[in-house]
Amino acid sequence: MQDRKKCPAKAGRWVILDFPPLTCPRSRAWCWCCRYLIVSFHGLRVNRDAFQPSAVMKTLFVFSVISFSILIGAGCQSGPAPTENSAVPELPKGQVQRSVHDRPGFVGAEKDGAVWIFRAGSEELAKFDETQKVPGDGAAAIGVLDKPLKAPDSETLEAYVGTIQYSRPGFLAVGVDGRIWVFRSGSEALANYLNMQKVPGDGAAAIGVLDKTVKAPDSATVDAYLAEYLYSRPGFQAVAKDGRIWVFRSGSEELAKYNETQKVPGDGAAAIGVLDKTVKAPDSATIDAYLAEYLYSRPGFQAVAKDGRIWVFHSGSEELAKFHETQKVPGDGAAAIGVLAKTLKAPDSITIEDYLAVYWDRPGFDATEVEGRVWVFRSGSEELHKFRQTSKVPGDGAAAIGVIDRTLKAPDNQTIADYLSVY
Repeated sequence: MQDRKKCPAKAGRWVILDFPPLTCPRSRAWCWCCRYLIVSFHGLRVNRDAFQPSAVMKTLFVFSVISFSILIGAGCQSGPAPTENSAVPELPKGQVQRSVHDRPGFVGAEKDGAVWIFRAGSEELAKFDETQKVPGDGAAAIGVLDKPLKAPDSETLEAYVGTIQYSRPGFLAVGVDGRIWVFRSGSEALANYLNMQKVPGDGAAAIGVLDKTVKAPDSATVDAYLAEYLYSRPGFQAVAKDGRIWVFRSGSEELAKYNETQKVPGDGAAAIGVLDKTVKAPDSATIDAYLAEYLYSRPGFQAVAKDGRIWVFHSGSEELAKFHETQKVPGDGAAAIGVLAKTLKAPDSITIEDYLAVYWDRPGFDATEVEGRVWVFRSGSEELHKFRQTSKVPGDGAAAIGVIDRTLKAPDNQTIADYLSVY
């Protein structure tokens, strides 16, 4: 498509106007008024003598001037840009969206450079709406959002932070007394919690699976939530069933049938011993595609299974788009054999090098392969800085053998333990 910004207007021709996308009706009206005005003035400027505006053009010009003036006086807003925060989770019926920071049962408001959180319907929220004054210092959390997060009390703050860090599609999570309580979206248990602000007794618990104890009204909710949290991946939804993890392609007919009947499609295909639980799917192709995504995709790269090999593409690349369209890999490409458990292929050798450079990384850790071993450093640590300067590892360090498919090394045992906790 022609890049309009690189095509200068020439005298005697129409000017190509490239307006940014505007979302509200007044924005679009203003945009069209501007277009009529500019086109009319341009025609007058370019050809003053020959330009004879018709009655229709005169009418449009007058209308544009009047409308332009009205819109200037009324102001124009294009609406808030959609963000991840505004998309999930869905607010319950009766709660009106007031800001992008709202969550079910919570209302957010920006004040004095901070985001203040109130419980929906609370006395503190009513006072804030009336006076626009926040209730003193309150409780604060830094690093959760791009602005300081504040609330009237620590209980409200903990509950809200839980909704940000632990909610998943189909589930709302809240922080309560150092634990994470999860509810199915739209469930009666969630409605009761939002109304009463109390969790339903002891409930069921999963300890040691996440970094906090997970609780829910019943064990089925805990199992379903952990399946979604731990095993769902882009393009795939995971569900817990009879102690196994069933995976379905997002939007597939099989997933729709399961959601309707809560029954899995017969025996299906299985992968045993690959993950910590048996993985099942409607067919072997789904399992292969899922495991490629689960085991090999990395930030900035998407991995797909093809003919027993793992093909990796840069996210958003033209080669990846062509693969999705045709399901065909780009010729022979480049290969790395013996580096990972499966032969690794990519459109070119640079893609393989870039991919392997980040393959072992995990959140908070930078890892690299040195002489057949994987060395792990804490991101931003002094040891990592020295390694990047000298390409020398810090002595013998600590080691863990047999936990991954390479010997794992780090400057100390605690780094290894923390790395494996997020591996």
